[in-house]
Amino acid sequence: MGTSKAEVGIYNFAPTPAPKEGRIKLAVSLGTMTTKAIVSDPNLGGRTFDTCIARHLEDEFIAKNPKAKRVLGGDTLAQQKAAFALMRAATNARETLSANTACPITVEGMAPDKDFFTKLTRETFEEKCGHLFDRVTALAKEAVAASGLELADLNAFELMGGGVRPPKIVAELSAFLGRPVD
Repeated sequence: MGTSKAEVGIYNFAPTPAPKEGRIKLAVSLGTMTTKAIVSDPNLGGRTFDTCIARHLEDEFIAKNPKAKRVLGGDTLAQQKAAFALMRAATNARETLSANTACPITVEGMAPDKDFFTKLTRETFEEKCGHLFDRVTALAKEAVAASGLELADLNAFELMGGGVRPPKIVAELSAFLGRPVD
């Protein structure tokens, strides 16, 4: 899972066959890899989680400041600047919550001459963005089904990319597989 896209690939690795005579050809010296299935979600990545956090933070700000205008999707320069600051704070929060259970958040310029200070817990993040965590597991299930294999047939399951930092992703995929993921 990267910034904007999640992809699950299932591959079969076969070792190098023993040579009948002579040397092993370079083309097969490392064995072979066969693709069994690749499924992707082009709208699920770290940025999707950041947007979810930003929407939650904006809702919290509006609840505390009912006369303030929303900044996400705003047209004015001030709203756009605030939206960038909000997204930057959301990204920092997601990264911080991958190692901590809570983090302080400061968003400058959420309203004219008004900064926003709050605290976000990992529990709230996981609750508000639960639908996104469900999509990660659904993508893994879809890939296994598309491969024609059973979970027991998989020898390893590795996560890569900056979008997989939240511990809930690792926990839910481990629960789905019935063993820890790498």
